[in-house]
Amino acid sequence: MESRYLSNLSAAISCSDGSSDGSCLRAERAAYLARRGDSAAAESELSALRLDGLHVGSAAISSWINFAEGMQFHCNGMDRAASDKWQRSRAIADSAGLGHLSSLVSSWFFFLDYTCANISLMKDNLQRCLIGATQLNNQAKSRLALTIAQCFHICGDVQSAKRWYTLSRLQALAYGDDVMLSALIHNMAWIRVSNARNEVLRGLVMSDSRDLIYLGAETTVAYEGLVGISSFGAMTPLLQAQVQILNGQYSSAEDIITRNIDMIENSGIGRVRASLLADRAYCRALVGNGDSALADAKAALSLARDDIQIDDLAALHSRVALTYTVIGVEEQTQLHQIYANENWIKFDSFRQDLLSIARLADDSYTKL
Repeated sequence: MESRYLSNLSAAISCSDGSSDGSCLRAERAAYLARRGDSAAAESELSALRLDGLHVGSAAISSWINFAEGMQFHCNGMDRAASDKWQRSRAIADSAGLGHLSSLVSSWFFFLDYTCANISLMKDNLQRCLIGATQLNNQAKSRLALTIAQCFHICGDVQSAKRWYTLSRLQALAYGDDVMLSALIHNMAWIRVSNARNEVLRGLVMSDSRDLIYLGAETTVAYEGLVGISSFGAMTPLLQAQVQILNGQYSSAEDIITRNIDMIENSGIGRVRASLLADRAYCRALVGNGDSALADAKAALSLARDDIQIDDLAALHSRVALTYTVIGVEEQTQLHQIYANENWIKFDSFRQDLLSIARLADDSYTKL
């Protein structure tokens, strides 16, 4: 099913008669296709635009092409390359007075900073967006609002998160962006599941009911199937696996992880492989496959990287500690529980920083 956003872009391109505006719209379409998971189509569009050569004499076309190429990199998990492209796109836009495009790039930078846990850059890019609030288009507002909602949600302020989720949804609906709507549904479900996982691992009471967590995961599957989005790839079934672990369905969760774990590299999210291996180790230990559980635990620890999100790293050590408990390796249990506790403390500090940023944005809610 083709989104209204894509249909409108295609219609506008067909009426552009080869003008500069048409090339900008083609680059915008390429960025959308990259977000949707149609990497080959996006690459074809961008290659054609580069071959046309019109970007050499047009700041607008050049800025849009760099933005779209950055989106290609981002959706393939190459965030450093994406950042370089987006920096160039924004610099060109700023020099040419293209405030709407500069603000769009800043809204995506704000999200990228969030995924990298870079609080300083988050503040800088949020300020850019708020200062240029009148230049924010629907996509920029939707992306910005979704990231702010995630900040509130991960910090447990569900009521504030709902307001920003609503704003993100309304802005995405305004221009018919099914990928942004899918991202909203997907991220709501993942944060709900991650919060529940974190609470269980820390011995806390779950803030959401199991039925609500299950419903969020199933809604994600249903919507992505309806609109035919492939950009989230293996992450959607892996979301279901997390729900099954929460519900004690360890054999089924192990099977889903095994069938999808190798696909995450192609989805650009290889950094989650370590935590998934720790999840599978825990499942295998509980179903009586001790040798495989031990191998997964060791592999998870060997793959632990600096770019793993803080709560995922804490959960990894918590899962490994539990795995060693089931297997009966007590000294390793204690060691990894210490590592887990250290990272949970760092995560709490990170959440406080996120909350301060979200509240800063909250003061400007009416401007959006």
